[in-house]
Amino acid sequence: MKKWFMLFAALFLFASFIVPVKADAVPQLIIINKSTNKLAFFDGGKLLNVFNVATGRDNSFTPEGAFPIVNKIKNRPYYKDNIPGGDSRNPLGDRWLGLHALGTNGTTYAIHGNNNPNSIGTYASAGCIRMHNEEIRYLFDQVHTGTSVIILHSNQSFEAIAAANNYPNTVPADSAPVQEEKKPQPPAKEKPAPAPMEEPKPEAPNPEEEDPLSCIKSKIQGRIYFPDIHVKTDVTCPAKTS
Repeated sequence: MKKWFMLFAALFLFASFIVPVKADAVPQLIIINKSTNKLAFFDGGKLLNVFNVATGRDNSFTPEGAFPIVNKIKNRPYYKDNIPGGDSRNPLGDRWLGLHALGTNGTTYAIHGNNNPNSIGTYASAGCIRMHNEEIRYLFDQVHTGTSVIILHSNQSFEAIAAANNYPNTVPADSAPVQEEKKPQPPAKEKPAPAPMEEPKPEAPNPEEEDPLSCIKSKIQGRIYFPDIHVKTDVTCPAKTS
């Protein structure tokens, strides 16, 4: 009994040190399309939300490419005008997702809130990506540092852009449907031409259907013109039928 107890205890201790292997989670992804001024948030291989944003007043102001999120800051001050973070006058709002774009390491370009909600959906910023404050708060709580942000001009769907950038589990929505290959049909057999129809031949008169009047007329003429010659006149004429 003691032997079995010791074996059971050893197995229990061994199992307690085994760390279950966790499958690699599908990373997050953010896509910003400057053509439509919309931001898409992917998580777990799925498109979760799409938000309206504002981008640079000039096309060159908001850089294009793939940039990681390197910092997350609440209530970042607006140093230029010495406006404290969280102040209603702060043009950065109260959430900042800094991008490592053009070597700036999250200090210059970012996805952030704003104090001018009417600018959302337009080309209005000095280069950052503006969002409504309540929407950047949601994104701030969901997104992880290190998440890739793709900024571009495109007329494709967000799913197609994600798939083109090797984001897993996405299928291009714009791809043409696969058409089934048509099987070749055997050639139709030619039908033989119909045989020409023969014209109906005129029917020969039936001697049995002779007119009775003609018969009687012949008997009378025979008696008038040949009185001395014995002519067979005992031919019976058919009776006329009605």
